[in-house]
Amino acid sequence: MSSTAEAQCYVAKHTNEQTIANCTALIQSGRESGHNLAEDYHGRGDAYSHLKDYDRAIGDFGEALRIDPGNASIAIDRAIALDQKGDHDRAVADYNQAIQLNPKSAVAFAGRGFAYEAKKDYDVAPNSYPAAIGVWRSTLPIWAVMAAVREAEPSVERSAADRRSAA
Repeated sequence: MSSTAEAQCYVAKHTNEQTIANCTALIQSGRESGHNLAEDYHGRGDAYSHLKDYDRAIGDFGEALRIDPGNASIAIDRAIALDQKGDHDRAVADYNQAIQLNPKSAVAFAGRGFAYEAKKDYDVAPNSYPAAIGVWRSTLPIWAVMAAVREAEPSVERSAADRRSAA
């Protein structure tokens, strides 16, 4: 985004509505381009997501990705919005894109696992979690999540093994 304070569409102390208004003004002004314009769409998309307006959020994240297709953070945010909306297949695709862009993103690996879990794809969901554990070992209780996912399936032995790993 632009370096001047008045040109920033996202400021932490702003409400979501203020962020949407600021980002919209910048987008419509024509003063921004490239990465900065993508960040304006990204910021507005985040605000829409916080308001649970997932259709608008997904649209803004899509526009941001069109402008800045190498931004893993935007792909993750769109995946989260898609997941919240119940479009788990597209969420998995966006998480996969984010993983390709940033193979060290624990959030993308964990999110993909959660999306597979939401799809009730219990055989595939746990496969994403070990990668997240490797990246985010000290801050994310993924083994416990894997155990919970596996408890939804009939394999009690696998679930118990994951719980032991979490301890």
